[in-house]
Amino acid sequence: MNYSGRFKNNYENVVDEIDQALSQNDKELAIRLAHTVKGVSGELSANKIYSVADELEKALIKGSVNVNALLEELDKELIKIFKSEVFLEEEVKIETKFRENKELDIDQITSLLEIIGVLLLEGNPDSIDYIKRIEKRQKILFFLRK
Repeated sequence: MNYSGRFKNNYENVVDEIDQALSQNDKELAIRLAHTVKGVSGELSANKIYSVADELEKALIKGSVNVNALLEELDKELIKIFKSEVFLEEEVKIETKFRENKELDIDQITSLLEIIGVLLLEGNPDSIDYIKRIEKRQKILFFLRK
């Protein structure tokens, strides 16, 4: 499954999960879920979701009263992006990065490490695939420089 497909599968119900965590007084889990959505949406260039998740994370940390409104907004934005062709196009961009044998800049390395970090936190075995793909690409670049 591609990265955007995993994002949809993993975060389609995240608003309900955050709401449930809050109803069980598990503020830490709610903050962690908001933070994870923020990181993954940033990697996918889902800027509106990133912005709302960032606001939500801050509101949860501060104990703000506008958490419910932010949860509703996050849910609305997630539904939009899951139906969006732009979401699928972003997946193509990420996969293209792996296929191109170009040196990675620091932002690309950071983004890829964020993806791996999220996958590792989820216990997702695809994290190993990303690590191997990065390693393989870097070996190819090293060979090409010789």
